[in-house]
Amino acid sequence: MIKCLDCGFECTSMRGLAFHAKSHGLNSEGYFRKYKLGSIGCKCGEESRFINITVGFSTCKQCSALDHSNSVKLGKAAMLADPERSAKFRDNTSKAVANIWQKRKNSGEDVTIREKIRQSQIKTNSEMSLGERQQKYGWLNHLEGQEYEEGRKKILQTGCHNWWRTASEDDKSKIREKAWLTCRRTMMNNGQLVCSVDMEENPKITQNLNEFFGIK
Repeated sequence: MIKCLDCGFECTSMRGLAFHAKSHGLNSEGYFRKYKLGSIGCKCGEESRFINITVGFSTCKQCSALDHSNSVKLGKAAMLADPERSAKFRDNTSKAVANIWQKRKNSGEDVTIREKIRQSQIKTNSEMSLGERQQKYGWLNHLEGQEYEEGRKKILQTGCHNWWRTASEDDKSKIREKAWLTCRRTMMNNGQLVCSVDMEENPKITQNLNEFFGIK
């Protein structure tokens, strides 16, 4: 039984208490506020919407997002602590994503989606300055001083940089040709610029690319 804090009348449920509160000239929110049955507004102090006498007030957008983020982090931490569960989750997710894209491929929808993504990236990058693109896509540009030098040395000792030092001239020539064709295909479409490279910012880009890839 739930006792009314105004007169002591006993109700069988919170819903019954809300109905009884009307006899004291109070609606559900009024009774909740008068006797402070919980946080008035969001827990952070911001005003929020009253739901009902049982739940009280809703959570504001900021706190709701934070609660969701914390919940996700806790769930992720719990999963990582269980290797078997984590491996199963990754496997199921991988299969689900592969299945979705296979269906899109079968229907031809994947081509449309990829083109939309490409056009969106082109538009976004075209609106950025050279410095903004370097900051966004070049992780090395986020480093300074000693960290930058160490990062640069690490890059030059791994991957394609390491391969380039020992590759034959024939192999290097093939890579230059492929890279050049990719750049030209990415940059130009019927003579129109379609990538993020800004010709106005760098009018000698074609010449520089020719020199970099060893093409006269």
